Amino acid sequence: MSNLTPLQDGAVVETNSAMYFVAPAGFAHGAVNPFDPTGSFGDGWSGFFILDRTDGYGFTGTAGTDLFTYQFSKTEPFLQEKLADFIRYENSHSRKVIVSGPKEMGIPQFIDYALSSTPPPHKIRNSDQRYVVHSTTRANGESILKEGRLRSPYDLKQGNRNLDSLRFLSLGEPKDYADHIWFADLGAIGPEVVVASNQMKAYVADVQYEPGYRFYFDNHKIITAGKDLRVLSGTRVLKQIDLDGFCVMHVGTKDLEPQSHWMPSEFTVRADQFFWSRMRTPEKECNHSHQSVFTNTKKA
Repeated sequence: MSNLTPLQDGAVVETNSAMYFVAPAGFAHGAVNPFDPTGSFGDGWSGFFILDRTDGYGFTGTAGTDLFTYQFSKTEPFLQEKLADFIRYENSHSRKVIVSGPKEMGIPQFIDYALSSTPPPHKIRNSDQRYVVHSTTRANGESILKEGRLRSPYDLKQGNRNLDSLRFLSLGEPKDYADHIWFADLGAIGPEVVVASNQMKAYVADVQYEPGYRFYFDNHKIITAGKDLRVLSGTRVLKQIDLDGFCVMHVGTKDLEPQSHWMPSEFTVRADQFFWSRMRTPEKECNHSHQSVFTNTKKA
């Protein structure tokens, strides 16, 4: 059951039992919360804003407020899946989602269709690439291979949610996001940018850095095994995932032609090329028994 709530400027938006609220087009997340009597946002709210632009712009964070938001241009690929996954995940953690977008999109209907047409977790979607990647530093990679699993920041800190990582300090993500292991599609520079940014202790783009590895996982196996967590389309995993059965390869700098320095874009391209060149005759599977994380050995 839903009702109508007037805004101070006379606009009317619909509130819904699914715990999302439709704000007028152009709603600014720095504004007073029109859906809460105190006018504040706090930990119980988040935002998903569709912007009236077509340049591929995206933003994640709080931008100086206490409302965590994702913002995308209206031409963002798989926008409805992202919106549906975000509402479902945020609601599962008792957060209400404020949604805003261009008036001509018919946002209430857009949301309804997104929620009704987007498959739940554990089902392979057309948008799901077969392989996904997770990047980390050389030191962390050695620990991952020795232990035989990837672990989330929360899991690594054994319950200490006062995280000092760059991501949580700068983006203002909800603390439960520290339970997630993030994956990206092949070709994505983002994982390497995260590694570089943590080395620089500030968010950077394509700068000189020291690569570690790219771990390549079978995304479809993760999903069919019921280990996928959907927050914003794509795949995440909660807390930890074993390498055996899911990781198909890892690539480091010593697998590639040497060069004097590396940039995230260069390492992404060359590591992914190495991955695809080895897929027909895999020589370097993820194997936590490796003497060195950069040594090619076949699993017994």
